[in-house]
Amino acid sequence: MSTKGKKTVVLCDDHPIINDALEGMLQQHAFEVRRKCTDSTSLLAYYKSASSDILICDLNIDHTDTFQVLKSIHSIHPKLKIIVFTAYGEEVFIKKAQQSGVSAYILKDSSYDEILEAVKREETAFYTNFISHKTKSKSPSLPQNEVVKFRLSEREKSIISLVLKGKTSEQIGQLLFISKLTVDTHRKNIHKKIGVSGFLNLQEFARKFGIE
Repeated sequence: MSTKGKKTVVLCDDHPIINDALEGMLQQHAFEVRRKCTDSTSLLAYYKSASSDILICDLNIDHTDTFQVLKSIHSIHPKLKIIVFTAYGEEVFIKKAQQSGVSAYILKDSSYDEILEAVKREETAFYTNFISHKTKSKSPSLPQNEVVKFRLSEREKSIISLVLKGKTSEQIGQLLFISKLTVDTHRKNIHKKIGVSGFLNLQEFARKFGIE
């Protein structure tokens, strides 16, 4: 997999600028970036026909369960070093990452040195810098108060359910007989009420409060 002594890397983030920044950093340290993906479909397609030494992947790449994607890739390439690079600092996601064959879990507010440390590590034991960032993390925690559930209207809970099923605002509007603009307004209000953004955090919130 390595080319002329260089370790090969595949990057996957739905924000191309993140892929480009990581590529620039890695190239300065003699890593070869073999592919940059922005969605799970292209990522899976790549690993069905090729491989690399390292995969650096965000968790929120599209409306699929990224843990299942990583688990599938790990089953095909059990020796692949998978690094999750994410803004999600919840412990439940770190545990899921371990169960999915991930080698390291690195937060996006990490320094370049911390990212490089994870990439260069030769140890096989699971590694995360979550503990060192725990006290300074500014990302909102999942709501713990059961009252939060009752602040949501039935319409808002329906929208959460449909979002988690991968529906777009336009599709939700068609199903609920409201405009896309109204759906977007509801989604903004939901975010303000529960303080949760991103597919995985919303998924965990729904699980915690029984929203199906």
